[in-house]
Amino acid sequence: RGLALTYTALGRIEWHTNSKQNAFENFRLAENLFPENIAFYDKANLDNGLAAIYEDYQRYDLSYEYRKKALDSYKKAKHFNGQIQTLLSISKTSL
Repeated sequence: RGLALTYTALGRIEWHTNSKQNAFENFRLAENLFPENIAFYDKANLDNGLAAIYEDYQRYDLSYEYRKKALDSYKKAKHFNGQIQTLLSISKTSL
């Protein structure tokens, strides 16, 4: 669990510093390491991170799928701000 969260955090830092490929690789590592019982909030953050990378790569189909996963996880976590932000991102890429 700790390693998966670390890779997610590294992915977010690298995404914000425009190291998109490194961010993508760290997000994918995190995705493979996440246990089944991970907190929904943490899973949603990872899925939104991957969605952002796919948007950057203009893979809107994959971005949409990961945003839907994130939205579902935020709903399960009852994290309303996360739901709103994810819905806004979905609507932006759906145009």
